[in-house]
Parts: sequence; C-alpha cells; structure tokens
Amino acid sequence: MKGRGVLEAARRAARQTQIPLALYLTWLTGNRFHPVNRLVTTVVDNTALALLGAPPWAIAVNELIRHDYGEFVHADLPWTYGPLGAIFVSPAMHRWHHARDVTGAGSNFATVFSIFDRLFGTLHVPGPCRVPLGVTDDIGPGAMGQLTYPFRSWATDAFDRNDQASERVAASLRIRT
Repeated sequence: MKGRGVLEAARRAARQTQIPLALYLTWLTGNRFHPVNRLVTTVVDNTALALLGAPPWAIAVNELIRHDYGEFVHADLPWTYGPLGAIFVSPAMHRWHHARDVTGAGSNFATVFSIFDRLFGTLHVPGPCRVPLGVTDDIGPGAMGQLTYPFRSWATDAFDRNDQASERVAASLRIRT
C-alpha cells in the first residue's frame, strides 16, 4: 500500500478489530480516520479555500458538510442516486472504495462530488458492491497497530527504495569490472 493509502488503511482495517460492528461499513466507519489523514485533509482543504478568498463562515460550512456527508456515505445503503450519481458520491459508490479486492480498493476517493473521480480516472462502480471490505495488509493489533501502521509502512518503503538503489549501484559496478 502506498502514499495516502496507508492512512486510509487505518480506517478500512475493519477485519483486524475485535469490534463486531466494524465488520460492516456503517456511519461509525467515517470516524475511523487516521489523525494524520484528518489533519492533512483539513489543512489542504481549508488552505485552498482561504487562498481562493472564501470567507471564514464558508470554510466552516465546508467542514460541516464534508464531515456530515462523509458520515452519510458510509451508511450501508444501496442508494446510487440515479443520474445524480454522476455528480454526487453515493453510499453505493463509496462502498467500492472500501473493497478489499484490489480492483475496487484503489478507487472512488471523492468525498462529495463524484465528478473528481471521473476526472482523475479513479471512478469504479461496476454494480452493487458485494465483495468483502477492509484491507489485506497486516495492520497490527488494536488501535496502536492502526495508528502506527502508516509510519511502519512508509519506513519499510523507504528502506526498500534504498536497498533497490544500492542494488542498482552494485550492479553497475559489477558491469564495469
């Protein structure tokens, strides 16, 4: 899992918890954001809106709408919104974002407007999502495992990249001798 995906894993790691309710995509799933994910998203959103000249009240309303709508799209509802699904993220669409299956997992990142997934080529709604939800990585036990997972994953990726670079250097030296 790469980049922001490791932050998402903390929220999507339903099967690693001991909470039976976490086995389902529910309104509680929206509260399982990694703190770094929540902080980065809030700072980026609010900074962008402030730079565009939005007044403070509009920034606050944006936070409320995104938060409450985020809770709503995590409801276990089969709603697709019909033609409005081309504009707004529906609970049925967002469910694919939480799919454990590799095809669905890297998709549907938009939180309110599905048009962004269309623009960036991340829209994936082949039909109702009936596949298992969660992540396949071993996140670790409990809340500490979920909170430390992104940092452990990033460190592993950094060491892997360093090892690959060292191997390339060693290979190029072997070729020259």
